[in-house]
Amino acid sequence: MKKLKIYLDTSVFSAYFDERDIFRMNLTIEFWKELENHDRDISTVVREELSAITDENLLQKLSDLTGNFKVLEIDTETENLADI
Repeated sequence: MKKLKIYLDTSVFSAYFDERDIFRMNLTIEFWKELENHDRDISTVVREELSAITDENLLQKLSDLTGNFKVLEIDTETENLADI
């Protein structure tokens, strides 16, 4: 059976460690366990946004989370779709 492909944006990664909303954080952690069964993608934009985090400890944790994700490049077709 073909795996479901899932694209995550920056907010999902930040929710994983956001202790301001424990319910959201716990849901995200549970969701993460399900990701093992799927193909996981992020974009170069997500990588750029996460790399702007100044808290070195959090930055390392987020980097660890993105380690097994395929990084999709932004091309003209993607930009055109975003404009629409």
